[in-house]
Amino acid sequence: MSYLDESLAPGETIVARFSLHWTAKWRLIVFLVLAIPTLGIALLGALYEWLRLRAIEQGLSAEPFTNLVRVEAPEADLDVVALCHSNEYIDELRHIAPKDGIVYLDGDTSMSPGTWEAALRATGGAVAAVDAVMKNKRTNAFVGTRPPGHHAETSKPMGFCFFDSAAIAARYAQRKYGISR
Repeated sequence: MSYLDESLAPGETIVARFSLHWTAKWRLIVFLVLAIPTLGIALLGALYEWLRLRAIEQGLSAEPFTNLVRVEAPEADLDVVALCHSNEYIDELRHIAPKDGIVYLDGDTSMSPGTWEAALRATGGAVAAVDAVMKNKRTNAFVGTRPPGHHAETSKPMGFCFFDSAAIAARYAQRKYGISR
């Protein structure tokens, strides 16, 4: 008789012994999957954003782009944001924006302390680009802001987007400059 056979209790099988062991491991795996991916995803997201911004800056510093004028995007006025989003939605986003930590709005979209300002500046940059082109200060414009806004719905943030900056800029151009489409 082996040591393993001697250590079994009457009626106990090796399968039962290992099942108990794997159950404990399964619980640990479930815990880790639920607890750590949030941190892992956040760290990977931050790394991705840093690498993405670095690549954009390097690309725009190349010879064909050295004459570009770079300006800081201003914060959009809330009445301009309201051209495409309800005041209730805007107020709700402003009030849930955290002072610290992260607030998860859906599976893809979260807010940190800088999100509210970033969303306003993304929209403000798009509107400022419209003004610069329409006032003949610039012949064209590229607005490289985050969040981009193209996934945002009228009354719901989605896909990392809070305000639909392109739609707001288009509506702004229609209202202020009489652009038909």
